[in-house]
Amino acid sequence: YLTGRGIDKEIIRDCIEEGLLYESLPYHNCVFVGYDETGKAAYACYRATNGERIMGDAAGSDKRYAFRINRNGNTIHVFESAIDLLSYATVMKMQTGNWRAESMVSLGGVYAPSPNRPKIKIPAALDSVLQNHTEVKTIALHLDSDYAGRSAARSIAAQLKDTYTIRDEPPPYGKDCNDYLLHIHHQNRSRQMDAARYEHPR
Repeated sequence: YLTGRGIDKEIIRDCIEEGLLYESLPYHNCVFVGYDETGKAAYACYRATNGERIMGDAAGSDKRYAFRINRNGNTIHVFESAIDLLSYATVMKMQTGNWRAESMVSLGGVYAPSPNRPKIKIPAALDSVLQNHTEVKTIALHLDSDYAGRSAARSIAAQLKDTYTIRDEPPPYGKDCNDYLLHIHHQNRSRQMDAARYEHPR
């Protein structure tokens, strides 16, 4: 399922080996795991792999420990979902060959402001990272290019801009980072086909 979404096989394997990702039985859902400071699993979200839009957080999950990849560094990259995080990691690997140096956290979704809730709170997962990793100086927001994502990015930036350097970096193509990754794959395949036709004209 994840390779079908364009995500790199090595990144998937590393996440499985680190206990961040597994396939559940009997439904074969893709499960993303987050750990607390003691190394105990404290969060899990699942996503169906059969093409149906079945997704959610497992019962008892603590969003403070949503799926993340922790590395030493002063920048944290922020995503709405685990799929977007892994998509960005894949793009980083394709562009630089190195994705392991980056710290990344998914939020487990964001919500749009409403008349009853005009101000968006700092998401629990991001707040937890900032509380426990004081070395972080820069927050790179890779939230979706829709109303909820843009609203959340503006709200987070407004609340944290006096303490951190904020980089608002929505995907340059499509609604989310996975759309952008699939777009890159499509462009690469088109270039390869064009090159093959040029080398072997009929």
